[in-house]
Amino acid sequence: MVVHGRLTVFGEYLMHRHAEGYVVPTRQRLASPDETTVCAHPRYDPRLDSVARRLREMGLPTHPGIRGDLPLGFGFASSTALAVLHLSLTGRDHRAPVDEADRSVHGFPPSGMDFESVKRQEAGFFGPAGWRDADRVPLLCSAFVPPDRLAMSFHEVWRRVVDRADALTRLVAHLTRGVETAGELDRDALFDYSALLATLGVYSRSAQDVVALLLSRGVPAKATGGLRNKAVIAFWRDEAERTTSLAALLRHHPEAESGLIAEVS
Repeated sequence: MVVHGRLTVFGEYLMHRHAEGYVVPTRQRLASPDETTVCAHPRYDPRLDSVARRLREMGLPTHPGIRGDLPLGFGFASSTALAVLHLSLTGRDHRAPVDEADRSVHGFPPSGMDFESVKRQEAGFFGPAGWRDADRVPLLCSAFVPPDRLAMSFHEVWRRVVDRADALTRLVAHLTRGVETAGELDRDALFDYSALLATLGVYSRSAQDVVALLLSRGVPAKATGGLRNKAVIAFWRDEAERTTSLAALLRHHPEAESGLIAEVS
């Protein structure tokens, strides 16, 4: 069994009340031991699997030997993917224990978006009315895992996003129409959305530096999922832009190379 993670393209923290967000599966994945084509990743450490510990505390069985290249704890719904995989491999029902494990790991009730996207393994919109299927638009992205951490609660991140909900929601509505009618992301709107998020002070210092450099080169770049201490995603126009902008980024921030995850979607 193979389970891919989730990449939030836009809509972070707005999906509970304000707008639909757009999510797609990651290339990175977790798998059962029998999936021999799935190789272990140097940043994937099963000892970091706090979901398995929580499931065992709940009296539920877990499955040893899960492997893969989906980074844990960086905004790709890894905890949900782990819970779904553990429970599927042990023949257990999913939704209630997955939600409880997510609540325990993250400290707040989940919206349901991660569960829907991980279970469906396809692109979609998620908002106050729940899940809605969507086409998967062409994406060329890379992810950077920041080496430092930001001491800020998720509640404070949520408050800062909601304080700018009107402007963010207008951009999200425009991006949603582009996905639905043209089958593509409006790059200018995604840039404006990324630039607005970058003003909220919800990124660690290294993440903010990476975002600022990429934005200065006209590249939409933002963190995914919970924003705080999560991976930064760069949305490239084409291979030429990826090559030149990556070279510029690594000249200014050589430490970013160790946290680079190419082709996240």
